[in-house]
Amino acid sequence: MTDSLNQEQGSYWASSSDAESSCSFSGGEYHVKVATYELSRPCQAHTEDLSNFAFQVTVRFVQGDQSDVGGIIFRAQVDQTGNINGARDYYFSISRQRDYALGVNTGPALGKRLATGISSAINTQSNQTNLLTIIALGKNIYAYINKQLVASVTDSSFKSGQLYLYALDFYNPVDLAFSNAQIWKL
Repeated sequence: MTDSLNQEQGSYWASSSDAESSCSFSGGEYHVKVATYELSRPCQAHTEDLSNFAFQVTVRFVQGDQSDVGGIIFRAQVDQTGNINGARDYYFSISRQRDYALGVNTGPALGKRLATGISSAINTQSNQTNLLTIIALGKNIYAYINKQLVASVTDSSFKSGQLYLYALDFYNPVDLAFSNAQIWKL
């Protein structure tokens, strides 16, 4: 699957919004915006459950401070309405402070970081892009930033699930622009 994320028509992602956040297409990119302190906004891809796959997407920090994060949620467990079911998923995030985190959430307030660190591979300036890649093969998960391996972990919490793009606001409103999403089934 290849999705340029430049317009809603033909995209696997859709627009949605509420008073505090939105997922929308603008200026040829898919924007995930959050305006409320400590709020996360997941934007779901409309695909089948993914098990063994490689996913990559380009992300650009348009607005936000150094502590705001964003990235990919994958193998997310969803309920019958399509919503994330009790924060049961894996996530891979970066910040403009060069921090990255690969973690798993096994229920509300039951998250754990599987790998964290600081990477000089992360472009930190506004409007610079970062290519995020996740490869999930069984219980092995590999995370790349700008084609550099930053984490390799083994975890069997979830074997398959849905895919999301997300942003998390820690202090000031955040706007992340995503483009050029690609998924390969492995």
